Amino acid sequence: MHAGNQNREQNHRLLVFRNRASEVLLDVRRDQFCLPSVSVPAGRRFAEAVDGMLRRQWNCTGVRLFEVSPLPNRTDDMSPCQVVESWGSTGRLRKPAHWARLEALRASRFLNQSDFWLMNEGLARYNALDQDSAAPPFSKPGWFHSVRAWVSEQVALRGMGLTGGFHLLTVDGAFCLVRFETTGPPVWFKAVGPSNVREYAITLGLQSLVPDFVPSVLAARPEWKAWIAFHVQGAPLYTRRDVSAWANAARSLGQMQTVSLAGVGRLANQEARDLRTEWLFESRGEFFDAMHRLMEQQTKAVPARLSTTEIYRLQKTVEDALTEVRAMQVPVALGHLDLNPGNVVLTPNGAVFLDWAEAYIGLPFLSFEYLLEQYRQQSGAGGAAEPRLRKAYFDCWKRLLTIRQIESICGVAPLLSVFAYSASGLSCVGNRESSPARNAYFRSLMRRMALEADRWTARRTA
Repeated sequence: MHAGNQNREQNHRLLVFRNRASEVLLDVRRDQFCLPSVSVPAGRRFAEAVDGMLRRQWNCTGVRLFEVSPLPNRTDDMSPCQVVESWGSTGRLRKPAHWARLEALRASRFLNQSDFWLMNEGLARYNALDQDSAAPPFSKPGWFHSVRAWVSEQVALRGMGLTGGFHLLTVDGAFCLVRFETTGPPVWFKAVGPSNVREYAITLGLQSLVPDFVPSVLAARPEWKAWIAFHVQGAPLYTRRDVSAWANAARSLGQMQTVSLAGVGRLANQEARDLRTEWLFESRGEFFDAMHRLMEQQTKAVPARLSTTEIYRLQKTVEDALTEVRAMQVPVALGHLDLNPGNVVLTPNGAVFLDWAEAYIGLPFLSFEYLLEQYRQQSGAGGAAEPRLRKAYFDCWKRLLTIRQIESICGVAPLLSVFAYSASGLSCVGNRESSPARNAYFRSLMRRMALEADRWTARRTA
């Protein structure tokens, strides 16, 4: 959600074990040992970057286990160390790097003593995690072997086999995302940790609710909160700028939501976010109180803070907008709060939607507004193309809503979409754990909300 410095890189040392941590990969500088290192650009998936570097520079593959922090009083090298378990080789190990037996290594052979300390600290933690049954599953030694064996069993039930190719995108304790190549279509293994655990139940629930609009799940593993799904063959929406592709995505979104109407209530028990009109009404007081405190924390003069009067007026406008929508009795449907173009894949039969951690039940048109905002940012197109996207989406609703209701929704949607998105993230802002950048982002959402409120009010009074 936040823009950052995409040119900034962070250096990490790598502690690469193999053969149950009896050997370690070492580089050689000035006839002394050192741990290899990798520079990871800001925003790049770390596990993906590490595996890519191991393949390119040393002809081996590896999977991340955990991180070891350097001693705070060291001055020779303060970069963190990522502990990696080697999975295999793709060719001959490139010199001067080589595999060394840990039992034969001594501190005097290392260029930096912090490397020797990190190696021993990493080995101790490796052994401790190996014996800890309560450790996060994807930080334990051998986790990749366990995952690969399970995936192999499941694809075999579909008459397929693993070819050996894999692409590790990310892994962090309880979260993991890996693509496996098979003799048929590729499959994805995904496991979710505590922060996104609801995605597990939601993903499985969507298989029966809207099966034509989500990836097909082959198998699930409850103790890992993990599942295997077929790769969706198609073009990610971010590769397309033409309005026809985005109109197809908008149409598929509307079709999916109307299909969801019959059983969407089941998702409430599967921890989908509640963005029904009733919840939005109930949360408005707490939300605007929090936003008032957040505005008071702003220290910069520009952009100007919203005053107490402006916040009160904004709250009243949001209440009016919610009252208008409630009177329309818009059906409660499935929605997606993270409809970035990377989560939409265009296929010959329409669009398939990915990554449902931010699923919600409530006002359906909020999702369309998020998709429309992504189109504006990606295409750079003006408003001339937007009516085509609106028509593609709202044509799906014509049997349920009148033309007048659709026109009213189009007018109020920009305001309520910002409010609903902001209100859904209220627990993550304004507290001790909330970063200054996140607080600033929510203040920017408040300003955007005020702008949309003024526009809606102007249209109503015109």
